Amino acid sequence: MTIALLLVGIQRYWPLFPTLHRSANWVYLAVALLLGGAVYVTIATPPGGLGHPWLVRLGRISYGLYVVHVAVIVAVGSLDLRWFWRVPLVFVLTFGLAAVSYRFLEAPFLRLKERFAYVRSAPV
Repeated sequence: MTIALLLVGIQRYWPLFPTLHRSANWVYLAVALLLGGAVYVTIATPPGGLGHPWLVRLGRISYGLYVVHVAVIVAVGSLDLRWFWRVPLVFVLTFGLAAVSYRFLEAPFLRLKERFAYVRSAPV
């Protein structure tokens, strides 16, 4: 919580992104709190406790999230929308495209790797 408030204060008085509207500071606070909560849950959870199906699914599409998030942010940023419409649209499109990417690109290639399994030969 302290770090989240510190980040919001830094953005307010020494803006990293001066073109953003001042009310976007609450978005920074929400993101910082969510990330801090994720770190806390990861540390406080007993081994195997992070096997919830949603978290497993998030782990599967995480590469797709990484790949598409910047393109989605740029595309949505070019639209003439207010920022409070842009943020949810970015999340929905990013997660949707990442899920589609996993289903139609990553999963077929992951199935292919079973055909090309490395077999270590032993000396005769």
